[in-house]
Amino acid sequence: MPEPTRAEPGGGKRRALVGAALAGGVALLVLPVAFSDGRKLLEVVSSVRLEGLTAAVILTVLSYLAMSRSYQGIACAAGADLPFRQWVRITLVSNTANYLVTSAGLSGFAVRMLLLSQHGVSSGRAGGGDSRISRATSRIGQLGSCACLTPQ
Repeated sequence: MPEPTRAEPGGGKRRALVGAALAGGVALLVLPVAFSDGRKLLEVVSSVRLEGLTAAVILTVLSYLAMSRSYQGIACAAGADLPFRQWVRITLVSNTANYLVTSAGLSGFAVRMLLLSQHGVSSGRAGGGDSRISRATSRIGQLGSCACLTPQ
C-alpha cells in the first residue's frame, strides 16, 4: 500500500501569507484608482506614448537583469555559484523589500542574505558591495524611465 503524501510543514501558513501579500498588493493598486477622478485618470493614461512606455519597461527589465548579473559576479568571485535565474529571483524579491520597507537598503540586504542562506551561501561570502550596485542600477532604470515617459 503506498504511503500517503505528507504536506510540507508550514505550507499552509506560507500559502496564507502569500495570499495575504497578494491581496494587499492588489488593494494597494486598486485603491488609488478607485478614489481618483476617473475622467482625469483616463485623460492622463491616454496621453502616455506607447513607445515611451515600452522603452521604460524594457529599460527597467534590463536594469534588473544587470543588477542580478552584478550580484552573481560578486558572489561567484566569493566562491558562491548560483544560476542566473536564481539571482534574478533574489534581486526582484530583495528590491521589492527595499521599496516596501524604507531602511536605506538594509531590508533588501537582509532578504538577500536570507535567500542566499537558503541556498547554503554564508552572508560573509556574498554580501559585500551590493548596496551601491543596487542603488546605481535602480537609478539608471529610473532615469531611463523618466526620459522615456516625459511628455514633449
